[in-house]
Amino acid sequence: MSIRLHGKLVVHEKDGSVLKGITSDFLAKRHTFHLKVRNSENGFRRIHTPTLKAVFFVKSFNGNENHHEKMTFPHDPPPGKRVKATFIDGETMYGYTHMVNHMQSGFFLVPADPTSNNERVFVVFDALSDLVIEGVRVPLQVGIAAIGFPGGDRISRTGGAADVDRAGQGASSGSPHILVNQMR
Repeated sequence: MSIRLHGKLVVHEKDGSVLKGITSDFLAKRHTFHLKVRNSENGFRRIHTPTLKAVFFVKSFNGNENHHEKMTFPHDPPPGKRVKATFIDGETMYGYTHMVNHMQSGFFLVPADPTSNNERVFVVFDALSDLVIEGVRVPLQVGIAAIGFPGGDRISRTGGAADVDRAGQGASSGSPHILVNQMR
């Protein structure tokens, strides 16, 4: 049985190490996947998502050392909600997402910079120090069940009330932009 490989990945671990390779079994809802490490004769390596900072789905393994990601959103944005993700190591990424589900280990972000070598990035929640979606600071505590967006969307958390800090404006239980519902 042959395995069809696709998806060029650059995997950044929390400890700073980086692996490059291809995969055929990455799913956001799973905590492991297999990476055929580039230039390695050892075959596949099992990767544990909770140990990662992010998984970068790239156009090219080489990238462009001289390219600096734009830290702004374009005037004509693509579909999705604006995201500013700040990692524990201080790196900040700007992009768009359609869904954030804390029942998974992370979420997909499409970079705001259309010239980025990254097609999309799987951002691991445990590697973040701050997450702002559409100007709303999203709680990163353990126990958050689901986060959605306007138009039938919600922010929920199992247990107590779900509070949202509107990027430094204090906690609120709702706004014209986000509906907050407690899951029971």
